Amino acid sequence: MRRIVSVWLPRWPILRFLTAQGSSAAIAPDQPFVLTIDGSGGPRIAVTNPAAEHYGSFIGQTLSDARAKVGGLLQ
Repeated sequence: MRRIVSVWLPRWPILRFLTAQGSSAAIAPDQPFVLTIDGSGGPRIAVTNPAAEHYGSFIGQTLSDARAKVGGLLQ
């Protein structure tokens, strides 16, 4: 019998990025942080941390719009 497992890890890219950077990328949990991809109209948000979501950033939003909303947004 075949079995299928589905795992949803919405913040996996951020955790992987921070782990790869080591201790040099220590980001406080309350610091808004996003990862971006190139898209039409400029870079777009691919993943956010909870702090960035709290301030109104969302996946698909342009980076310039997110920076206008959130002061001190890290990329």
